Amino acid sequence: YYMADYLIIALTSAGLSLILNYFLIKLANRYNWLDYGQQQRPQDIHSQPTPRLGGVSIFTSLIISLIIFQPSLFQSTIFLKILISLTLIIIVGILDDLYNLNPYLRLATNTVSALIIVSAGIKIEYITNPWAGGVFDFRSLNIPYFSQTISILWLVWLTNIISWSKGVDGQYPGLISLGLLAVAGLSLRFIGDPQAKLTFLLGLIASASFIGLLFYNIQPQKIMPGYSAGSLGGFLLGIISIMSGAKLATLFIVMGIPILDGIYAIIRRLSQGRSPVWGDNQHLHHLLLFKLRWTKKQIALFYWSITFILALVGLSLRSSQKMFTIVLVTILFISLIIWLKHFFTTLKQPGQFNGLKT
Repeated sequence: YYMADYLIIALTSAGLSLILNYFLIKLANRYNWLDYGQQQRPQDIHSQPTPRLGGVSIFTSLIISLIIFQPSLFQSTIFLKILISLTLIIIVGILDDLYNLNPYLRLATNTVSALIIVSAGIKIEYITNPWAGGVFDFRSLNIPYFSQTISILWLVWLTNIISWSKGVDGQYPGLISLGLLAVAGLSLRFIGDPQAKLTFLLGLIASASFIGLLFYNIQPQKIMPGYSAGSLGGFLLGIISIMSGAKLATLFIVMGIPILDGIYAIIRRLSQGRSPVWGDNQHLHHLLLFKLRWTKKQIALFYWSITFILALVGLSLRSSQKMFTIVLVTILFISLIIWLKHFFTTLKQPGQFNGLKT
């Protein structure tokens, strides 16, 4: 493929997603496939009944685009296993968007999907050694199924934790689109490898499909990503990060804000004696909304901007610099959370223009 070919693929995927979301919104409103937000769950931000199901358009545009531009993939055993795992992810995501499944059931099915991926040979066998240089090969540990276990945990972790950063209009599709494109771009360094071509193609099409969803999700949202798009984006991000050469540190930098916010959420909930899988309204986007009184558009722009900046940083760093950057981003995130929760008083009153209820 030439650059023009990739541009055509991206535009086609985004266009398919736009069209699919248009009809999906119509169907959802007609058949009352709606999420009633604050009317059902006080911790939710949106007050108007809105369809979830955003993952349907992502999955469908991904499959159609691959059929159009790379039909030979469907003869590949590796790709067919990826497809089966993605199908399981989207089925569970749709059911959750419609019926609010138990989070532990979602975790169990996420684990099955990750097992399918690992069975295809897509697993973390090594990571770059940030201190001594070179790579650290997990196979040298001689621990049975160590690589498989780490890979499953990584995939299940990302599938869930990234999707927690989808609380306000436009927030999630923008940041996941940037993340997918950045991590998939790493595979271009090995473009002579057939798997690198598949990796970049998956990332590019998924990224463009999320742009199609973003058009309808930006405030005022007409459709939400839901767990279907949230889990699909995180799972694809996990697969692509492994296939790009186990660039886990780079992914941690690029998606630093949602990952650190997820870690903070788990620690917070456990310290309160609660299960980490049950939601609350103390994520960073909630604090920005309730403490700083930012509008939903401002919060979405903040997440996109930070993700874009961290993507540029993460893709340009040498391995020895990545650990320092991860520590720095972590310190800055912790400082921001402490400031917002303990040392900040509200500047603005709720109003119709900042998305808060008066």
